Amino acid sequence: MELGGWDYRIPGGRVFNKLKKYLHFVDSDDMNKKIEEAVKNEAREEIGVIVNEMKHYHTSNAGSSIVWDLYYYIIEKFTYSKGGQDLENTEIIEPVWLTFDEILNLFTQGMIKEDRSAAVLIRYILQRKEE
Repeated sequence: MELGGWDYRIPGGRVFNKLKKYLHFVDSDDMNKKIEEAVKNEAREEIGVIVNEMKHYHTSNAGSSIVWDLYYYIIEKFTYSKGGQDLENTEIIEPVWLTFDEILNLFTQGMIKEDRSAAVLIRYILQRKEE
């Protein structure tokens, strides 16, 4: 809704829905565990996969005066959920698998509009293409 149209995005969502819960975990050793739980939940809900193996790729910080970090993980191994997606009532998501070149083409067409994730995704693709 915030973009006024459709776009392509990588799966994602909130780690915490309530400030009080976030404040409880923010400086604890359990924060990474909560983030990884969120990665697994979003993958299952939005694209219908069960994460078997993942690794942290990058954390995007919003800025010096705003705490709104985005955590990016690479899902290295997964299986498909027997139930498929488990979308919330307000979500309209159709998973698609694309090549790196197809993703870069979507950038040039303006079809990937969430800028922070776009920058991280471009960096990842360029690094992988150099390997």
